[in-house]
Amino acid sequence: MYIEPTNHSWGTKECIYGYEFHVDGLEWTVVSEWGLVCDRRYLARLITTLYFAGVTVGGLVFGALADRFGRQPMMLLCLYVQLILGAGLYFVRRLIIFISVRVMQGFFLQGLQTTTYTLLMELFSPRYRTLAGVAAEVFWALGLILLAICYYFVQHWRYVQLAISIPTLVTLLYIWLIPESLRWLISRGRVRRARLVTERIAYYNGLRLSGDLLQQLDKLCQTVGGQACHSYDIRDLFRTPAIRRNSLVLFFVWFTVSLTYYGVSLNISDLSGNRFFNFMLGGALELVAYLLTYLSLRLVGRRTCVVAYLLLSGALLIGTVAARRLLQTDLIDVPSLVTSLTLLGKASAVSTFCSVFLLSSELLPTVVRSLAMGACMSWARIGGLVAPQILLLGDLTYTWLPFLLFGSLALLAGFVALVLPETARRSLPDTLQQAERSSKQDADEIVSDVGYGNSPRWIVQDGLIVSRPSDETGPHGGDRRWRSPETSADEFDKHSDSTTPVDGSAPLRFLVNGEPTTVHNEVYAYKQHIVLCDIDETRL
Repeated sequence: MYIEPTNHSWGTKECIYGYEFHVDGLEWTVVSEWGLVCDRRYLARLITTLYFAGVTVGGLVFGALADRFGRQPMMLLCLYVQLILGAGLYFVRRLIIFISVRVMQGFFLQGLQTTTYTLLMELFSPRYRTLAGVAAEVFWALGLILLAICYYFVQHWRYVQLAISIPTLVTLLYIWLIPESLRWLISRGRVRRARLVTERIAYYNGLRLSGDLLQQLDKLCQTVGGQACHSYDIRDLFRTPAIRRNSLVLFFVWFTVSLTYYGVSLNISDLSGNRFFNFMLGGALELVAYLLTYLSLRLVGRRTCVVAYLLLSGALLIGTVAARRLLQTDLIDVPSLVTSLTLLGKASAVSTFCSVFLLSSELLPTVVRSLAMGACMSWARIGGLVAPQILLLGDLTYTWLPFLLFGSLALLAGFVALVLPETARRSLPDTLQQAERSSKQDADEIVSDVGYGNSPRWIVQDGLIVSRPSDETGPHGGDRRWRSPETSADEFDKHSDSTTPVDGSAPLRFLVNGEPTTVHNEVYAYKQHIVLCDIDETRL
C-alpha cells in the first residue's frame, strides 16, 4: 500500500490490512491461495523456476537410467509416479510442501518425456519415423487445448490438478501392448529378450519369422551387443570431434528454443484479450504448426527446418519489439498486432521443437541416445528455468527487453545450427563409431550404397571394409548368399531376405573420385575377399 495515498512518489509499504482478491467466477489460483502478490510476488516466478530445476535434473538422471536399464521400465516408473504426485497436490495445504511436490513432479515428468520419445523413435523404421515424431507433438498441442478448456470450466486449481492427473489411469488398459525397444535390446546384447519382442511384434502383425531371420537377429545382438560391458556416461558425448560438435550445438539450440517458447508462453496472459482464449489459441497454432512442420520435414529435411524456423522465430519476436516501439496506435491496432506476432513466434518455436527432437534423436547413437536426449532436454529446461527471470528483468527495466533477447538468441542459434549434418532418411546410428562416421560422411557429401552398417554384403575385418564371405557356396565354389551380423538395426528388416543370390546381371555400384563406377560380376564367382576401403577413410 502507498505510504501517502495522495502522493505516490513517497513509495509503498507492507499491506497491514491483508489481501482481498476479486476474481472472475469461481477462479482460484495458487497466487490467491497463498497471497503471492506485492512483496511475495517473486514466489510465483520462483515456483516455476524450481519446477524447471526438477525437470532439468530429471532429464539427465532418467536418460542415463534408461540407457542402462531399458526404456520401458523407466517410462512406466515415471508415468505412474507423476500420477501420484499430481493427484497428491489436491491435498496440499502448505506452500513449502506444494513447491516440493512440484519439483518432484517436474523431475518425473521430464523422465517420462525423455524415455517415451526415445522409445518412440526406436520403435519405428526411417520410413515412418517422421510421422511418429510429429504425431507425438500433435498430442502435446491437443493437451494444451484441453488444458485451456478444462481450466476455463473448472477454474479452481485443486480440481484442475485432479482433472489432468486422473486420466493417466486409462493407460492401464493398453500399456502392456508397448514393447521394449528392440534396438536397445540389440545394443545391450539381450538375445533372448530381443527374440521375444521380435516374435511378439511379428505375431501382432500376422507375420511368421523364419529361423534364418532369427539367426541373423542373434548374430546382430552378439556383434552390436559386444560393447554392452562398457558403461556409458555424459563424457561419451564429448570424446570424438563430430559427436562433441553436434552435442554442443544441439545443447545451445535446445536452450534457445525452450527459452523462447516458455518466455512467450508465460507472457501470453499479459497480452491483450482473454487469457484462456489466448492460451487455447496458442495450442491451436501449435497444432497447425506441427502439421505444417510434418510437410516441411518430408520435403527439405531436419536441419533445414531447424535453421529456418529458428530464424523465423527470431525475426517475429524482434518484430514485436519494433511494433511496440515504432508504430503509432492511431494508425494500426498495435496490441492486436503484437499479440499476433507473438503467437506466430511461439508457433515457429514449436516447429523448431518438433524438428530438433527428430534431428537430435537421429544424430545420437543408441548406446547413449536416451542419455543424450536427456541432456538436450535438460538444457531446454535450463532455458525454461531462465525464462521467468528474464521476464522479471523486463518488469524491472524495459517491457520490450525480454523479447529482444529471445529474438536475438533465436537468430544466433539459427546460424549456429548450420554446422549440423542432415539425418533425413538415414538409419539410426547404434554405436559411437557409427555416429562419428555418419557425421563425417554428411560433411563430405558422400553418397554410397555400401559400407559398414549400410549393406549386408560388406563387413569390417582387421580395420578394412571387405566383402562378406558366405556360409554356403555356389556350383563354382563361389559365394551364393550374403549375410552380415554387423548390419545396423534399421537395415535388419531391409536386408532380411538373405536367401536371394547375387545375380550376375545386377552390378555393384560405388563412387571412385566422385564418379559412379560399375563392377559386373559373374554369378557365384567370388572366391576371396575384395577390399573395398579402409574403415577410417571418408571416401571410397
